[in-house]
Amino acid sequence: MNMKRWFICFIAFWFLGLSSAHAVHKEKNIIKFGRSLAIEEGRTVRGAATVVGDITVNGTVEDDVVAVGGSVTIGPKAVIGGNVVSIGGEIDKNNKSEISGNIVEANIPGFSSFSKSVTTPNWRRIYWIFRIIAFVGFLALALSAVLIIPKPITMVLSRIENTPVDVISWSLRGLLLIVPLAVILTMSVAGILLIPLEIILVAGMTLLGYIAASQFIGKKLREFLKQDRDEHMLWETFLGIMLLGILGLIPVLGWIVKAVVALIGFGGVLSAIFGFKIKKSNPLAKLFPSSSEEM
Repeated sequence: MNMKRWFICFIAFWFLGLSSAHAVHKEKNIIKFGRSLAIEEGRTVRGAATVVGDITVNGTVEDDVVAVGGSVTIGPKAVIGGNVVSIGGEIDKNNKSEISGNIVEANIPGFSSFSKSVTTPNWRRIYWIFRIIAFVGFLALALSAVLIIPKPITMVLSRIENTPVDVISWSLRGLLLIVPLAVILTMSVAGILLIPLEIILVAGMTLLGYIAASQFIGKKLREFLKQDRDEHMLWETFLGIMLLGILGLIPVLGWIVKAVVALIGFGGVLSAIFGFKIKKSNPLAKLFPSSSEEM
């Protein structure tokens, strides 16, 4: 009888060990940027999301599966307790899979065919043609923006030139808030539909800031070359974008330089929008005077 009791206790502890091990292997939310994500059979996660990346699910996802700029493939063993959303991609669902929520597919025409074209043997030629066209188009867009909306660009340029510490501070704060805000929006279907709006706003502010930062670089280059001291916004913007375009051809270093310029420009826009209002209501503003009064 004692051996029988010991055996029953051993089996009970063995099952408890399996349950605790299963609980340990259970993962939280998984979010990847610019990379694909695969949830294999036997794997359990709370939620799965990618930005510019595909998702393949053949395991268990307790909450939502969201792919922004990518497709979702759902295998026969997949069990999903929430919604399946693909923005800019496609959803391929196996009939044997289990999905408790809704399936939302917001496809962008031509996105899938473009992503497939870059995998062909001539992708490098296509890439350089696309890069040249994109650069010329961006240069035309930047010069047009300087002509159409010179005042906002001048305001951002003034913040970058006169309050660089404040601009860098706003750059870091804005960068740290983008991802958490996107994660919060993925927690509901209504929030998921607002993700494209967040992307558009961030892209627009980054574009405006990049143009202003390019003009700042062109202005310093013009002063270094000891050209006419009169301001020429178009010429300065052209010089700055051309210089950044040349630097962008340098592997790794060029990408880092352009990313830093874009980040500083983004911070300049945030500083121009929110910086003055916050400093005006801050009792410590007198201790840290800035050039925001001229705005």
